[in-house]
Amino acid sequence: MTLANIADEIHVSQTTAFNMRHKLFKAIAHIRDSTLLSGQIQLDGKFVPMNFKGTKSENMPRLSKMRSSRSKTPLAHKVCIMTAIDSDDHIFMEITGVGEETNEMMHVFDGRIAPGSLLVTDGKFAFETYAKNNNLNIEIVKSSKFTNEHDFNLAEVNGLHSQLDIFLKRCRGVSTRHLQGYLTCLY
Repeated sequence: MTLANIADEIHVSQTTAFNMRHKLFKAIAHIRDSTLLSGQIQLDGKFVPMNFKGTKSENMPRLSKMRSSRSKTPLAHKVCIMTAIDSDDHIFMEITGVGEETNEMMHVFDGRIAPGSLLVTDGKFAFETYAKNNNLNIEIVKSSKFTNEHDFNLAEVNGLHSQLDIFLKRCRGVSTRHLQGYLTCLY
């Protein structure tokens, strides 16, 4: 529901509805923090453009960009959302930084993956390094293929990314500042 709809429904101001929503996000984050991924875990990064929705012009970290149907935003200007889903449908989504997946970004999974788990990834170097350093098994599905030679795929994690795209489009974008709260509540 939109903030205006929530405010009307429970008879509070939009500011109160906004504050209540974000308190709920923090409460749900505590539950998420105790989730341990195990078994077969599909893992991939999702990239969304930085969004400064609601930021006053004097506080903008950069000039506004002109929209163009031909322009592609480089990864250096996109937020990386590390996404994982295990065989028990436990989901993990967290903003890890800006740009392509790196070894430092992978530390978001420290203590969140059970020993002996199997990572199914697209073969980025950071994923392979993390699996090796943490004694995890890994299956790589090349980007140009739907499955690998052992019939592993990334369908579940790609489905999550599609659902996230639909959600962000419906919201007409979410400020990067508040995006983690929404990610926490999507699952």
